[in-house]
Parts: sequence; C-alpha cells; structure tokens
Amino acid sequence: MYTAHIVSHTHWDREWYNTFQQFRMRLVDLTDSLLELMERDPEYKYFTFDGQTIVLEDYLEIRPENEERLRKLTKAGRIIVGPWYNQPDEFLVSGESLIRNLLLGKKQSEDYGSYLASGYVRDCFGHTSQLPQLMRGFGIDNAVMFRGITADQTKSEFLWRSPDGSEVLVAKMPDNNAYSNFFYRLQQSLRDENQSLDEEQVTREVQALVEDCVSERPTTSHLLFMDGVDHVFPQFKTPGIIAIANKSLKNVKLVHSTIADFLAGVRSENPELQTFEGELRWSNRAWRLQAVLAGVLSSRIHLKQANHACETLLEKYVEPLWSWIYMMGGDYPQTYIDLAWKYLLQNSPHDSICGCSIDQVHKDMVYRYDQVRQIGDQLVAKGLANIAGRIGSRADNPDRTLVAAAFNMLSGSRTDVVDAEINFPGDWNIHSVRVLDPEGNEVPSAMIARRSYCPMTQAPYDIPGGHYHGIRLAFVAENVPSVGYKAYRIEALDKPNRQPGTMLLGPDTAENEFLSITISSDGTFYLLDKETDAVFANCLIFEDGGDFGDGWNYWKPFRDKVVTSLGAKTRVSVVEDNAVRVVFEIDTELELPAAREGDG
Repeated sequence: MYTAHIVSHTHWDREWYNTFQQFRMRLVDLTDSLLELMERDPEYKYFTFDGQTIVLEDYLEIRPENEERLRKLTKAGRIIVGPWYNQPDEFLVSGESLIRNLLLGKKQSEDYGSYLASGYVRDCFGHTSQLPQLMRGFGIDNAVMFRGITADQTKSEFLWRSPDGSEVLVAKMPDNNAYSNFFYRLQQSLRDENQSLDEEQVTREVQALVEDCVSERPTTSHLLFMDGVDHVFPQFKTPGIIAIANKSLKNVKLVHSTIADFLAGVRSENPELQTFEGELRWSNRAWRLQAVLAGVLSSRIHLKQANHACETLLEKYVEPLWSWIYMMGGDYPQTYIDLAWKYLLQNSPHDSICGCSIDQVHKDMVYRYDQVRQIGDQLVAKGLANIAGRIGSRADNPDRTLVAAAFNMLSGSRTDVVDAEINFPGDWNIHSVRVLDPEGNEVPSAMIARRSYCPMTQAPYDIPGGHYHGIRLAFVAENVPSVGYKAYRIEALDKPNRQPGTMLLGPDTAENEFLSITISSDGTFYLLDKETDAVFANCLIFEDGGDFGDGWNYWKPFRDKVVTSLGAKTRVSVVEDNAVRVVFEIDTELELPAAREGDG
C-alpha cells in the first residue's frame, strides 16, 4: 500500500520567455485565484510557492490590500514559502550570494510565520558540492531536485555528502516529467476548467502515475505527486481527484500534502540509501528535459562579468569598509547594503543569470546591475572618505600637501601599483607631484593626466561649486598591510619632478626584475617568468567559430569556419612608459563571417 503525497505548487520563473512585468500580471491573477480557492475550499489544504519568497513582494506591490489574507494563510502553513528569496543558479553566482539568498528568504519567511525547511532546488542547472554544507548551515537536512543526477544512477531517494562531511536526504524527481508528474498524467482531466471529472478516466490516470513512480524505484511506500508546472494556477479539481482515487484504488492512498510531510514519511521507514559525494552535474542521455545545460555558462557573457563585478564590489569593498567604520564607532548603512544585495539577487535565477531569456529580460538585468554599482560605488567613496578623514587632513600636513590612503582589502600584505585621482585646490599652481611614504621616502610615481574641473560636490547648505585640479597619478605602494591601509603624502610641486626609469627595451619589448615580455607582429606575445624560468609562448590568440545554438546550447555548424588572430593585421603601441609601469596597446583586426548561412 503506497501513500501518495500530492504537493500542489507552481513553478514560478519570474522572467523568461516573457518579461517580469508580463509574468507578474499572471502572478497577481494566480495569487488572487489561490486566496479565493483556499478560503472557499478547506479540502484544498496546501500550496507551495516554488521555494521562494520574492513572489510575495511582487504580488503585494500590486495587491497591498490583500496582505492580511496572504499572511493569515501563510502563517497557518497552508501557503508555503521559502527557504530561498528566489531560485538561484548555483554555479554562476558566488557562494556568498547563495548565503544571502537564503538569509533573505528565511527572514521573509519567518516574517510571514512559515518556513519550508527544505533545500528545494528543483530546476537548477546542476548542483555545487557544497550545497549540503550550505543547507546544514541553515538547519536544513534535505534537498529536493531533478536535474544533476539521473534515474539510471539512483533510486528516488539518496544521501548527498559535501566535502566537509555534511549530509542531506535528497528526494529525486523523475527525469522525464520532473516537478510536474501529477500534472502531466492528469492533464486530460485537469485542462478543461468547465468539464467535470470523469471517475474512470481519473482512476486510469492516477494508476498510471503510481506505476510511473514505482518505476523510479522509491525506497519507501511514500510517493511524491507534484501537482503543478510552469506558471500554472492552483488546480481546484485536485481535492476531487483525491476523493475519486481513494474510493476506486486499493493500492494507494492519496493525501493533499507538503514536501515536509513527504520527507517525514520517507524518514519514518528508515530506508537504506545510496550516498553520492561532490557535484551533481550529470545529464540523462535519453531525455533533454533533465539536462544541466552547461552551455549557459557562456551565454551573454556581459551578464556574468557584471554579476562578478557587483558581487566583488559588495563582498570585498563595501561591507569590509563599513565594518571597519562600524568598529571605529561609525554608523553602518544596512538599508543601503540590503537594497544593493536585493537588486543583485534578483538577477540570480537560472533564466536570468544564465542568459537564456528574451532580450528585454536581460536589458532589465543590466538596469539592476547598474543600481548595485551606483549604490556600491557611492558607499565605497563615502567609506573611504570617512576612514581617510580619520587619518589626517591638509591641516595636519605641510603646505601644498594632501594625504592619500592605499587600502588593501585582501587577506595578505600587498605591493601593487595604485591608480588615483587627487583633487588639489584650483588656486594652486601645480606643475608636478611627488609621493612620500609614511617614513618620508619618495616612492616611484607618474603623473598620468590632469584636468581642471568643478566636481559638483555639494555642501549641506550650499549649491555645488568649487574648482579643482584633478591629477591622475600612479604610484607603487609597498607592503600595504592585510585588510588595512597605508597613508601617503602627495606634494604639489611648482616645478618638474622627473623620475628616471623605464621597463621598455624596444617598441614591443619590456622587462623588469620579475617578467620579460615580447609582442609579436600579430599581437601574440612571449612571456618569461624570470623567477621560475617558465616560458609562455603564443599568448593572446583570439579564436572565433560559428554557433547555431540558442541561449542554452552550443551547436557546431555543419561547415564551420574557425578564424584565429595568428598572422592577423596588428598594430602595437606604447601608451604608457614611466618609472611605475609600461603599458602596451595591441590593436588586432579579424575578418569574421557576419552570420550563419541557411542550415550550413
């Protein structure tokens, strides 16, 4: 005798083949329908909102008057949300982004009085080895998925272990109908909302579904029937189907249930389970629905670059800087940081960060990344100014001298070239500058550019104004301490400050104590690591080939034309040469096919 847990849900892609606003209109209609159904029919007991909380935000922005109704059903455990803020791709965002996603989802879930304590990752394109560790860190002992491991490898349930030994129970959904096995088997009975249920048809469909689940090799007498599919409304016929099946079938009992109750049933029988370790990134060879779609790793690469830049901005600059300020007695801009993270997390779902949606979706993502950068850059500027103000000011130093601080955000001492723009008062006569370390020793520096401008900074009780010399300079900061700073004095000089020195040996060759580089006529270069004698030849070759695929997959053309930069027309220029560094610009022209031709 089997117990079939019917989990009613919708798989909610916030943006994909429609824009966010288009999908939100459907979400509002769906949620309106859900509230009415649950208030009208107590037999429609539960609805799982796809392991997310962002749907609550999106709905209530349009229907704020329904917040109390939504909260009441969520607190009662009938509408089930979380644990995620949204469903992120696990490989294209940072580990910290995954943690923040769960933190925000858990916080919002608890605010609504309900929390799905499950690693519900039913549609991610494969799974990182650390996911069990991450789940355990949030007090979650299970995961629910369908991509990443195949039905020929495992039974319906198994154990999954992270490298640190953390372990979770996994419920594996079927390869061929995933989180929608109830929907697909009962589709004929469900699709016509005006047609009443045919008992014989329902019985046949449920029996076939039981056989499907048994073929997936369940480890206990508990079966998982997923009543939902992408963007589908709550199905008001489900209680009637349960009643018909329980009357006519003797080998199974259907219950309107939850993920948590299904997992509790599995655990109660203490099955013997196989254990898997590490990443889950296998694809079923026979059926593409289960594929992990690794081609998305390179789709719309500008999104991946923007995501990495924004994560780095928040994780490595904004939060460390303001943590220092907080430890020194300053305020911490929590709400600004939370807002920046929210914009960033809204780009994390697989249909977003993976770059496999319609163009407008990805245009909207660029806007969100822009918001992260605007908030983050301004917080960094304010944070640096705050700390620099504690170090010293013009009044503390000799005339015509300003203080600049080089900050090291890494966890080790660092020597590197600092690029900075120093704003000197506009009434100073400045011919050049020199840079002095804390001991008063001059360090190698170079004035790269200068401009005279009004920065449009505004005092609290005045309009923007001021006239400054913006001097862009580069200097070598040696041994800046780990997670700390080193203060330098920048002296304005009324005469030239020539620092002899060059690493340039010729129009296409440069060398210092560590490296030697020679650039070839086609833009490739030869590099020697003088400390290890390692040689790297033919660096910087560009290669272009055709792709007949889509946002998910690379498809090689039948008659591909691969073009490389070897032997290409190239111009090499020296754009910077001073005591600090030498910079080459390599300008290479490639002639590429404009587009695919026919089916070739």
